[in-house]
Amino acid sequence: MSVEMRRQLFNLANLSLNELRAKWYDIFKSDPPYHKRRLLIRELAYQIQSLYYTNIPSKNEIANLIKIAEKEIIDKNDKVKYASGNRITIVPPIGTVIKKIYRNQEYFIKILEDNKIEYNGDIYKSLSAVAYKITGTKWNGKVFFGLVKDRKDLENNNLNIQSKKVG
Repeated sequence: MSVEMRRQLFNLANLSLNELRAKWYDIFKSDPPYHKRRLLIRELAYQIQSLYYTNIPSKNEIANLIKIAEKEIIDKNDKVKYASGNRITIVPPIGTVIKKIYRNQEYFIKILEDNKIEYNGDIYKSLSAVAYKITGTKWNGKVFFGLVKDRKDLENNNLNIQSKKVG
């Protein structure tokens, strides 16, 4: 802990409520909340330390990091999962071949660049279009190919997707 930072932290206890509010305005560039003196000292001490130790994120940065972590998780296989409520959508990397068994028949698709899908030598714009081609009915393509899972499956590491990355 630097001498200057330590001096500032110890001086907080000697400041009046109005002086603490002025210090708050100097650091945060906003009016302080109408907290009691003790809470202002606590918040100011945190902020002073975060200024000296730049690796301590601010409360807003922490909140943003939590939001990002809830929406995006990268697992060991470089599959990106986007979380929404209790559902996880898995986005396979380019070059992944996915096998789908539908009515006792195997179907293979390949993930291409620009969100294109290759199936039976033809290129499709979406997984839903391929699912429609296979079944003859409209489907959510991510659901049909097993790319939407419950959060509990992620926690149990039970994703059970039959795919492999090719070249």
